[in-house]
Amino acid sequence: NGYATAGCALLLSELANAYEVTRVIATLDPRNEASLALLRRLGFTLRAGDDAANEVTFARDLSANSAEK
Repeated sequence: NGYATAGCALLLSELANAYEVTRVIATLDPRNEASLALLRRLGFTLRAGDDAANEVTFARDLSANSAEK
């Protein structure tokens, strides 16, 4: 139903506008395909992976100069 996407998009907007957050970092287990897809839908990009720790890190720029996602 898109509830996670809509809720997270609203949260990202609030963080940028009300709290002047410029970047959000997310770390997750790469086997969690639903979370990976959510981050991609929200415009996050892969930044790093750690096979030993079984985690990947994504980032999303929220600054005014970045393209709106």
